[in-house]
Amino acid sequence: MGTVKKSLIERGFPFDDVSRIAEQESWRKDINRPTSYIHKWWARRLGSVFRSLIIGGTEPESTDFFEKYYTNTTYKDLVVFDPFMGSGTTIIEAVKFGAKVVGSDINPVACAMVRTALEKYDREEVIKTYNEIQTQCEAKIKKYYRAKYEQDEVDVLYYFWVKIIHCDDCGYDIPLFKNTIFSKNAYPSRKPLAQSVCPNCGNINQIMYDDSSCLCARCHEEYNPQKGNVKGIEYVCPRCGKHEKIVDYARRTGRTIPERMYAKMVLDSDGKKHYLDVDKTDVELYQAAADEVEKYVQFIPNDCIKKGVNTNQILNYRYRQWKEMFNERQLMAFGVLAEAISRIENFELRRLFAVLMSGTLEFNNMFCSFKGEGTGAVRPLFYNHILKNELMPLEANVWGLKASSGAFSTLFETRVLRMLEYKEKPFELKLQQNGSSQKVFLEDCSIEASSTDLVEKWSEERPLIYCEDSAHINLPDASVDLVVTDPPFFDNVNYSELADFFYIWLRKMNVGVGNDGVESTRKDGEVQDNDPNKFSSKLKDVFTECNRLLKPDGKLIFTYHHARTDGWTSVYNAICGAGYTIIQVIPIKAEMAVSVAIMSAKSPINYDLIFVCRKTSQFEQIKLPVNAGNDYKEIVEVIERSRLKFSDGDRMVLKYGLALKQLSEMGKINIKSEDIDQVISNWQL
Repeated sequence: MGTVKKSLIERGFPFDDVSRIAEQESWRKDINRPTSYIHKWWARRLGSVFRSLIIGGTEPESTDFFEKYYTNTTYKDLVVFDPFMGSGTTIIEAVKFGAKVVGSDINPVACAMVRTALEKYDREEVIKTYNEIQTQCEAKIKKYYRAKYEQDEVDVLYYFWVKIIHCDDCGYDIPLFKNTIFSKNAYPSRKPLAQSVCPNCGNINQIMYDDSSCLCARCHEEYNPQKGNVKGIEYVCPRCGKHEKIVDYARRTGRTIPERMYAKMVLDSDGKKHYLDVDKTDVELYQAAADEVEKYVQFIPNDCIKKGVNTNQILNYRYRQWKEMFNERQLMAFGVLAEAISRIENFELRRLFAVLMSGTLEFNNMFCSFKGEGTGAVRPLFYNHILKNELMPLEANVWGLKASSGAFSTLFETRVLRMLEYKEKPFELKLQQNGSSQKVFLEDCSIEASSTDLVEKWSEERPLIYCEDSAHINLPDASVDLVVTDPPFFDNVNYSELADFFYIWLRKMNVGVGNDGVESTRKDGEVQDNDPNKFSSKLKDVFTECNRLLKPDGKLIFTYHHARTDGWTSVYNAICGAGYTIIQVIPIKAEMAVSVAIMSAKSPINYDLIFVCRKTSQFEQIKLPVNAGNDYKEIVEVIERSRLKFSDGDRMVLKYGLALKQLSEMGKINIKSEDIDQVISNWQL
């Protein structure tokens, strides 16, 4: 393929060792890569992988990879561009190398997140600002999360709620409990104690998690705690037997299904947790908080939820405004925080705490649920990348206590302070013989870079961050060495539809988000479309712009996987239509090992594929067909020797990717699904 010298990513890349490192990182990404974990984003990729891609794309094939990986390697003359920046994984890794960096994302939430992560901060000023917010907000919020336990006044950690359906036939108010066990340990076989609410009187009874019978301590009625009033997607009236799809009830009544508090978890003076019934004081406190909402109305968004692939999920349940996803006490608390944050004079600090508050929203809304004892407790809104109607919501203490999960105060420590520490002393994980890992700190390396959106101010010290359609980038031709990215999937998560949940709050706090008056992050240029042909066309436009920006010997390197062949044909036609040839395809560890999407799949896909592409104009067309089946066998042999987990789904993904490589080297354009199948069927595996 011409006389171009091969880089490490094209020959000899240690994908098996990198995958093992990535596996370690994936268990606690928030600790191991906190700079890209300052705020929620979807399909967040692993920093160790993208550090490896930059090294592999820059160094010649003879390079000692791990000598570069575990030292403060510097690429000051390297220009790296990511057109689908997302959470900023590529950008942050390139900044660590001292490279000249360009990032672009069409979504303003992603851009705010990346700019916040990159910014230079004075740690003392950050802590001082937090203390000022604490002085203004903590007491105002926490006074509505108080209760009595025995003779003491204590803090409420969580309130437990349940949706209620009114039976039209018999008039009974049906609590939508899947079963009446609302709390148990994440490892019940080890710690079998659980909490159940009596369906007759509402008393909280302590039981064993697998009990099928309970005698209520208050009303002395016997009930089965394993049974509830929900079967699949239907409710069943326990009094008259009427049943109906829950979503049909919402459609028929034309309103959201109301909720009722039924239990709370409090912390006593010794920090011990106790489960209590909801009493009159709880109801009065909630109403008092609701009465305060009007004071903060200017900081509480009233934007409507627009129709979309993901948003239709909650529109069907008659949610019409984003604020309806919160209860009145939560709205009050976020109004208090937003008001205080809006008064911060320093713009960078105001944006930092606005992003922190925005991240707190994910854990404090009525689409959250209880994960159980022995865990992070709060199952956040986007735990499965969708907007899922929650029948048994969990309301957490928004400001939070030491034992809180996802509260403003605890996220300050686990996200902001942890990010600042990593920015000052970045580290990489190094595997030990016993399977554990240790931190290797990169000496004289830091991640402190005030970004700009002006090309004339772009430098090694100032990354260029655009909030733009990446099909149109204000840079000269042949100015980029590497394009390293992770493009969106055409039919998976519609980022803008979900990002609006955060956007509407951010634009209330004067942090450069939504200042143009635009009500949604949805834009025509977004590379997201359920039609594979339209998706391919949009992706091709971005890749074509990348081709213009790349130097003659530059490389396009991106990660991708998909379960269906039309996902592969769409990305292939975008690559070849934009003037590239696929030079190499390599599997690499992708998602978190505990990802909900992975754990729920029958044949989970744990690996992405790395696609390495060069400009087709740099190479002579291969006239004879090639057989990538040999590559497949060699890669699988390496994986099996390395004892990496490689599912049937991963094997199929690898076959798809290598088939695309073969078709590309044959010069095929505008392929169809049967072209991929034909190539694979010709391999002798």
